[in-house]
Amino acid sequence: MGNARGRKRLWKPLKHRKLLSGTDTGKLSGRIIELITPYREGNPDRGEFERLISLASTAWNLSLFPLKARDETMMKVLKAVPDEDRQLIRGLLQELIVRKELLFPEDRRLVGSFDVIDEGENFRVIVAALS
Repeated sequence: MGNARGRKRLWKPLKHRKLLSGTDTGKLSGRIIELITPYREGNPDRGEFERLISLASTAWNLSLFPLKARDETMMKVLKAVPDEDRQLIRGLLQELIVRKELLFPEDRRLVGSFDVIDEGENFRVIVAALS
């Protein structure tokens, strides 16, 4: 009897963790690429593509914050951006946050890191998710 109670206690955090991660099983890298689709113009070089992925990853993570903390964290992020680009980057982050919330509202995974691999004709994106 005590053993069953112990299993229930162990199971509770696992059920909660699954809810936090969402029920979506789509690859996070594919979702990040989908976020930037409207912003991919022409044939970006690797640096441009990495900057788009970086913005999308930042926006993805910001979307998981409560609104007040999101604004505060965004301001901290924007301090690293040159003054002349700050408004543009802020607007892009806000658009990407809205897009993430519309496309993947249940996906609560955090982007831990990413890598862009140049495969000649295209880029492959690898994203490590934190749960």
